[in-house]
Amino acid sequence: MTVWLKSAISDFDVSSAIEEVGYIDWGTNHHIFAGDIVYIYMGRPTQKISYKTECVKDDLTEKELTDYSQFYRVPLSSSAVSNRVSKKYIRLKPLINLESCLGEELSLNELVAKGMAKSYVRDTRKLENKPDLLKYIYEVEEKLEMDSIDSLVPKGTPTTVAERIVKTRVGQGLFKQKLLLESQECCICGLTDMSLLIASHIKPWKDCTSNERLDKHNGLLLCPAHDALFDKGYITFNNNGKVVISSRLDETTKRLMNIESSSKIKLSKNNKKYMAFHRSKIFK
Repeated sequence: MTVWLKSAISDFDVSSAIEEVGYIDWGTNHHIFAGDIVYIYMGRPTQKISYKTECVKDDLTEKELTDYSQFYRVPLSSSAVSNRVSKKYIRLKPLINLESCLGEELSLNELVAKGMAKSYVRDTRKLENKPDLLKYIYEVEEKLEMDSIDSLVPKGTPTTVAERIVKTRVGQGLFKQKLLLESQECCICGLTDMSLLIASHIKPWKDCTSNERLDKHNGLLLCPAHDALFDKGYITFNNNGKVVISSRLDETTKRLMNIESSSKIKLSKNNKKYMAFHRSKIFK
């Protein structure tokens, strides 16, 4: 998965197009593929990073393209349209309307003041080549996500209910996005279907500090079966990444859940402090 920043031309009303159509079809000469995240910067008069989107199709034909002519503030001439030649056409599905959720955090003025942009944002770029900007966007988005989760889990919510809500919300949001930048498969069995992969906390949400909750080092990408085993404490990992299997699992369950004593994963130094908690507090 790759994270991109794409600038929309100022004459195109992105917000109205998304509100009425539900997605954006765009031509591009960049290698944007299904599953990639694309942040959209809107020019004047907005001048902000306004949307977080996901590329859901990367092989649209010209016949499949949606007609967005009504959303151009200045009518496009036929010659202008014909001169726009793209190598491929993609479809972007909105994930978050950042403009409606934020103040000026992702405005051009703020990005310039922080040294993360010049006096303009143009074209399309990989954000991995702009690590400071990507880190800042994540920091802003983390605050949004934490506020959103707090509103979904009011004080007094039973622990089991709260954990289920959090796992669903966080497991499909920024936390999973961070893990997908490192790998796109279950770290135990190698499953690669991103729609099935779960961003599993090593140290549970309820036991985390605010900084630990969305820390990518506190997560593993797991398939549903292995997430269930890990979440319930039936498996853990030693400091070398070798699986440790609970004596409560019988041989039939091990076979059906596809877990073997020879399984091993890669653990970073930062993963290990969270895994130590999992071994001592969660593992059965």
